[in-house]
Amino acid sequence: MQTELAALLCTTNDSLVHSLLSAPDCGVAGCGVSVPVEGRTAPRNEPLRERLRLAVDAALPTRCPSGGEPVCSRSARERKLHEFEAAAGAELRSARAALQAAQQAARHEAAAPGEAAGQPSLKRVRKDRDRAAEAERLERERQPPLPRVEVALQTEGLPSWYEATVVGRAEGRCKVQLLLRDKDDALIIEGRDREEWVDDASVRPLPPRDEQWMPKPGELCEFLYLDGWWPVKVKRSHTTKSEGEKWEVVYEAHNAKHRATRDKLRPLRPSP
Repeated sequence: MQTELAALLCTTNDSLVHSLLSAPDCGVAGCGVSVPVEGRTAPRNEPLRERLRLAVDAALPTRCPSGGEPVCSRSARERKLHEFEAAAGAELRSARAALQAAQQAARHEAAAPGEAAGQPSLKRVRKDRDRAAEAERLERERQPPLPRVEVALQTEGLPSWYEATVVGRAEGRCKVQLLLRDKDDALIIEGRDREEWVDDASVRPLPPRDEQWMPKPGELCEFLYLDGWWPVKVKRSHTTKSEGEKWEVVYEAHNAKHRATRDKLRPLRPSP
């Protein structure tokens, strides 16, 4: 009987009535007859109750076509009709609530695309970040650059040179703050204070750049590594089409080898 009821519901084009497929049979003994529904399909503009009544007629026939004997009473049919109406009404209310929720979500998305409730969009976050970075850049440009010196920090008895600015002086000593090479921000080295006192002999002016100097195998020079100039020895040079000319250098205190371009090397200057 479910097959005939399904065929009827497909012709009504009303999804709410499809819940009738799950309704139980009337339970009357001998009601296992398959009853065709020919000529009894309700038109689409007919009220829902009439379509439900036709569904009841299909599900609970009053007589068996083969023998003409009564199958279901009128009261059983009315009860079944009320059950179908209640189920259809509940599903209608649920469908309306879901539709209202979907419409509200669509209006919210149209008003603020890409934003969750109370949260800025990713585009707005990026825009605010770019504005803050630009404001910081302009502020830096308005400020004069910090006066710089080079300060020697002893490592394994060998001085490595870092750029810094002098923030205090005492007799024979300077208080310095290490700086990054490309901007006036503090250079933080693990295990060292942000500002520290050094002897005057460990501080010197920034050396001029020697554009004519070229590294030679066996020569001692300085290698720029981690924002500091380290003493190294030139081993050999390498030239490739993709990378150009590079020099292989070794930091002899740890036998650490590196490959460096010309701008990362400079002549060795006397220690203080």
